[in-house]
Amino acid sequence: MKQSTKYELNAALSIIIAAAIIVVCMMICYQHPAKWDLTKTRENTLSEQSSELIAKLPVKMTATVFTDDKGKRKRADNLLSLYKSCGKNFEYRFIEPNKNPAKTEEYGVTTDPSIYLETDGSKREKITELTEEKITNAMARLLVTKEKTVYFLTGHGEMKSGDPENINSIDYFKTALEKEIYTVKTLNLIESGKIPEDASIIVIAGPSSKIFPKETELLESYMNKGGKTLWLTGGEFPAENRKIFDKYGFSILKGHIIDKTASMLGADPSITVILTAAASDVTKGFINLKSMYIMPMCSAFKFEKTVEGTTVIPVLSTSAGCELSVKNTDNNIPDGIYAAGLT
Repeated sequence: MKQSTKYELNAALSIIIAAAIIVVCMMICYQHPAKWDLTKTRENTLSEQSSELIAKLPVKMTATVFTDDKGKRKRADNLLSLYKSCGKNFEYRFIEPNKNPAKTEEYGVTTDPSIYLETDGSKREKITELTEEKITNAMARLLVTKEKTVYFLTGHGEMKSGDPENINSIDYFKTALEKEIYTVKTLNLIESGKIPEDASIIVIAGPSSKIFPKETELLESYMNKGGKTLWLTGGEFPAENRKIFDKYGFSILKGHIIDKTASMLGADPSITVILTAAASDVTKGFINLKSMYIMPMCSAFKFEKTVEGTTVIPVLSTSAGCELSVKNTDNNIPDGIYAAGLT
């Protein structure tokens, strides 16, 4: 074979191989399209929570958007296309109410826009705001098979709600729980005499008076059977209530943490500024675990021993220079840890 013929064959073969590679790449890109968000605010990217939810959808879910407004349709299309790109089980469609009165009446549309999320199981959620938060929360509600209920203990001077400007208010916490698809209720153990069967967790938010022995007995029985509780102690946590934790191997020190760093930032020294968080389920997803956490009226814990059947997990550490408002030889902050999770 002539040398020139060999070069021609090699060149032709290289072209064929290159073309085949391009075709394969195009097929892969078509089946798995990739997008890059080059905006500074990442406005064309869903949050990690939304992306994971869509990627793991166990059932088919469809969003039906009712609108006659071209601008609203475009905004909805831009947002919902991001959801569609994250998972194969999500679809969306548009219906113009004026052109489809039958469908409009069937869905009970009264506002423009109206978005209806549905699953194959005929469950349906309505949204009237074109925001990622509203859409993702509605999706999460559709996937809930069992309602999660959080009970806030009352009757002991706990932190109040209804006054979001008050530093001792619990409003922001309750709102955050509701956004995470929890039902929030109150619980007075003196009146009920029992722990509700549907309780997913019981929150004891900064009681300023003692919890009575019968209530303590009910709470401890609930915890011993695997029930979950969240205790917000604060600086005024009564001595009688502190004894509850002795059997778990740690105690709450008297007083609250005073942080000199807060004073340098122009804040009240009773507000604790934390710069680091330990890796745990509580702090999972926090950016680099080194964000600044600002918390008022924090207590300090002293770890005495390890008790069989329990695991103590440090969550947040105070910065250098913190001290307690009530001073005595037993009240040194151990290793700077002031918050912990008990499992």
